[in-house]
Amino acid sequence: MFYLFPITVPADTAERDPKIEEITLSPGEIHQVEVGFPWGCAGLVHVVICRHKHQMWPTNPDTSFAWNDYNHVFQEAEECRGPEEKWSIRCWNLDERHDHIVQVRIGIIPIEKTIFGKIAESLFGGPRR
Repeated sequence: MFYLFPITVPADTAERDPKIEEITLSPGEIHQVEVGFPWGCAGLVHVVICRHKHQMWPTNPDTSFAWNDYNHVFQEAEECRGPEEKWSIRCWNLDERHDHIVQVRIGIIPIEKTIFGKIAESLFGGPRR
């Protein structure tokens, strides 16, 4: 399954006071992350993805994703425990004149289809009716 989060980042949004989009994800394994920047962003719109306020992507803490007319796609293998985990997308926009919409897409393999789910099923049996 893929989650899509279109985020409008207002003009002149400072890094020290970013737009923060709280997101909820289902339990499973995050297998792919996509961050899309439409034409016109010109490297002025920045995106960081966090779990519990800890920067997950990009991995190095002093960086952010920022491009123009580009979809950055990367594979992952990150466990997601579901709604109890606090995920957020932090965005800022150095363009003083224009709002921009970025899109973050997160692909999750449901827990029952992951190796952890298969192990649990073999240990404890399938779903009860």
